[in-house]
Amino acid sequence: MAVALSAAVHGTGTRTKRWLEQMVEARIKDAQMVGPPPGIPGLEAYANNTTSTLLYLLLDLSEVDPYTWNPTRTPKTLNPKL
Repeated sequence: MAVALSAAVHGTGTRTKRWLEQMVEARIKDAQMVGPPPGIPGLEAYANNTTSTLLYLLLDLSEVDPYTWNPTRTPKTLNPKL
């Protein structure tokens, strides 16, 4: 698995590496914390740095620009004949 992950990171752009680093850093920070994230802002930051980052990584690996992706534009709305 480590070999495949390394190949994926080195075979793609710097964004993929950044997403992975952000997730790892958030997990390390979470492991060092005692208890849940403090308050709603802490919980939002945790979610943004872990789950959201994973979704951005998946979009990036799928060669979809996560900054311009629009979830409301499904293939059916792009082509009504589908």
